[in-house]
Amino acid sequence: MTELNLHQKLLEIRKNIDSFSKDTEGYGYSYVSGTQVLSKIKGKMDELGVLLIPQIQSQEHETFDYVSKGKEKTDFIVYGSMSYTWVNTEKPEEKIEVPFYYTGQQDDISKSFGSGLTYSERYFLMKFFNVPTDEDDPDAKNTKGKKRSYGGSKASDK
Repeated sequence: MTELNLHQKLLEIRKNIDSFSKDTEGYGYSYVSGTQVLSKIKGKMDELGVLLIPQIQSQEHETFDYVSKGKEKTDFIVYGSMSYTWVNTEKPEEKIEVPFYYTGQQDDISKSFGSGLTYSERYFLMKFFNVPTDEDDPDAKNTKGKKRSYGGSKASDK
């Protein structure tokens, strides 16, 4: 059998993914869990000798103040640029680096960072392997009558 290059290995991983179903609920939304995504590709990655390495390139944060159920609250919004690098373990010099972005919002800055990384990883894998996610498309959601608001301070506000 001929040795596969990294592109061929990634194609084999993609062929192994049939579909994902929304298996988790939280904050009023149904979504595909990270566990489901990883469990469908990890075995094939191990079999083919492919690693995925995340790397943070920049990080910023701001606070978002709001009122919920009559109580003042503050969330932390963490965001920045990152990349995911695919590595062929049989030829470690063979890599594919893909720029990406992460963002997370929670009431604790550590949780915000963690949720941003978790969300980013899930969506990176679904988009990289071209798994349909039409139900998750923000354009498909009804936002009529909803108002966008911002909290915290930004450099442009100073």
